[in-house]
Amino acid sequence: MDGSRCFLPVCHGGGEEKRFTESGIHKLILCAHSRGDVDTKAKLQDIIDVDGNAASIVCHKGCYCTYTSKEKINRVKNSLKRKAEGECVRVATRSFQAQADDNGAFCYKRDCIFCGDECLPKDDKHPDRWDRFRECMTHERYDKEHNPLQSMKDVILEVAEQRNDDIARRVKLHIGFVSDLSSAECKYHVRCYNNFMKIPKYADLPTGNVDDNALKQIVIRVDGCATLVGYRESIAKTLKVVQVVETDEKSSDSLLRKIKREARSVKYNSANYDLSEFTRANTIKATSPTLLTLISDLVSGGEVTKKSLSLSQSIQSHITGTRNQTKLGLGVKLQHRYGSSELIKLLHEHGFISTYDEVLRFRKSAARFLGDNAPILHQFMGLSRSVGIIFAWFDNLDLQVFAPNGRRSTHVLSHEFQQLHPAGIPTASCKARGKQSHYPQTF
Repeated sequence: MDGSRCFLPVCHGGGEEKRFTESGIHKLILCAHSRGDVDTKAKLQDIIDVDGNAASIVCHKGCYCTYTSKEKINRVKNSLKRKAEGECVRVATRSFQAQADDNGAFCYKRDCIFCGDECLPKDDKHPDRWDRFRECMTHERYDKEHNPLQSMKDVILEVAEQRNDDIARRVKLHIGFVSDLSSAECKYHVRCYNNFMKIPKYADLPTGNVDDNALKQIVIRVDGCATLVGYRESIAKTLKVVQVVETDEKSSDSLLRKIKREARSVKYNSANYDLSEFTRANTIKATSPTLLTLISDLVSGGEVTKKSLSLSQSIQSHITGTRNQTKLGLGVKLQHRYGSSELIKLLHEHGFISTYDEVLRFRKSAARFLGDNAPILHQFMGLSRSVGIIFAWFDNLDLQVFAPNGRRSTHVLSHEFQQLHPAGIPTASCKARGKQSHYPQTF
């Protein structure tokens, strides 16, 4: 290669010009590699690739010695290192005011994901000074065969892997924790995007310490995280071991969501009443476990009792707006014992039992259930399943005996079941059963 102009970019414009052959060019390539001079290295490599052994360049001898000097190369390396560290500090703490506002943490809705600077809106007074930016949008792309292409995040991370420099690692920190850039409303400068996507052919960019305050905030504020992944050289500086104490607000919100989810998962059949559901085991099964545990701890020391179960089912009915075993069972029991619709309506207004109409519907449904399952009930009572209907008698016996030293009272509940043949012949009967209690009282 002939020429009278010095080839090297550090030319001082004086001294003797000299032609350097292939060996001299290779030495310059190594020095350009150490200096981080990508353009000069690429030009020299192109000359070697084209001319081969006959490659040559012309430059000043003094320029050549200055460019290949180890002392000068070390100065350039130190300068690049300081520049890289200053860039990291500038990105992490953009300005004193920004640091005072948000502790220098990176903000996806405000800062560029490449340089970390704030994406400022266009100034009408100085439109030519505006650093254009864009916001990440959701847009699915397909190739010619209609196969989905990579997302913008995947493309950026792939370029970052190829660059493997400080900027690439900073970009990984910014978008590595985001699943969808458009959902996070990420922004970026058009200029930064174009510069980042251009990968130098012979890139050997300086690598320094990359730090980001956003990572610090994530590491410090993660609740209940047992395992963290980070850079070995920086994780020890940012990790802080503290005891995580859940606030009442967070714990109460999660507890409420869990109780509502469990309560609404219970299925009810509003068309009819299944009497098999009205047992203690099925009642507990149809109650939110979290709610029942909480109420039991409050009122019965953690034991599931009649009180805690009734309160839990009453609360659950207000959550779901449906009936349950306890509210309906209490209403039926009150109607059977007192026969007062006003009492049932009063307790229903306070949210403890079902409505009076539903109590009546339940009793009618129970009667139909007994009629539909008569053979099973016959067998249970030891009566014939094929002939005769069942007659039942109930009576209360009260007896009071007065004596000189006091009074004795006796109360007996007697009930008898008898089944008759269609022709009137008794087929089977149950003996009268009774329960008596004595209450001695003195005057």
